[in-house]
Amino acid sequence: MKEHFQIKDRFFDIICKNPSRDGFVTFVKESCGEQDNIDFKEKWIEKSKLAKIMLAIANSGGGMVVIGIKDNNCYKML
Repeated sequence: MKEHFQIKDRFFDIICKNPSRDGFVTFVKESCGEQDNIDFKEKWIEKSKLAKIMLAIANSGGGMVVIGIKDNNCYKML
C-alpha cells in the first residue's frame, strides 16, 4: 500500500505543480506498466466499463485511469 501513495505523490509533484506534456511523459516512463492504481486505456471506453474501473480503483485506495496510452507499450504516447 505504501507504493500506491508514492505513485500518487510523484504524479502530483510532476504534473500538478507544473503541468506539461513533457512532465506527463516523464511520469508515465517512470511509472511504466499498469498497476493496481494506474490503468492505461488506448481509447475512450463505454461509460459503464469506465465506471466499474473507477469504482475498483477508488475502493482500493485511489489511483488514475490514463486514456491515450497503449497498455502494452506505455512509452509511446498516442
